[in-house]
Amino acid sequence: MNIKKFITLITTSIVLVACEGPAGPQGPAGQDGNANVKAYIYNNLNWATNAGEAYANGSCQGITTDIMATGAVLSYASYVQTNGVEVQWLLPWTVVEGTYQENLLMAYSQGAWRLTNSASDDVPSIYLNVPKLKIVVISGLSGKKAGVEPNLTWDELVRRYPNMEYIYVN
Repeated sequence: MNIKKFITLITTSIVLVACEGPAGPQGPAGQDGNANVKAYIYNNLNWATNAGEAYANGSCQGITTDIMATGAVLSYASYVQTNGVEVQWLLPWTVVEGTYQENLLMAYSQGAWRLTNSASDDVPSIYLNVPKLKIVVISGLSGKKAGVEPNLTWDELVRRYPNMEYIYVN
């Protein structure tokens, strides 16, 4: 390398490094993001019964150890009412009528879930009207660290995360 090129290279490097002034004002806050929100939709639950309870099991690639440690998982059962209208129940769900009680409970582990329907008389029946399940996985700063309310209705969730990614599992 000739000396002119060397001096030009050194001078340019010094000028570029030395071009530092005072920091400018902070920019405006960005909008809340939802790039890390995914809804896994299960349209055909395969219910089984055993010892006074009904249950459905499944896998969910979105439930990772990282999600379980720092994210949030919300689940919603689609319940078909007697008038045919489908509503979304945030789980867990409990129905109490006098001394009778029936529950829909959700359990998670890495990559898997289990939805259980139990009843105080050992004859669960809610599951007969629950054909769908929605599992929402919220990762990173959108999850636990952001203080996701564990009682968001489905409609509130959809409004809060309008760009939520929908993944249809079956």
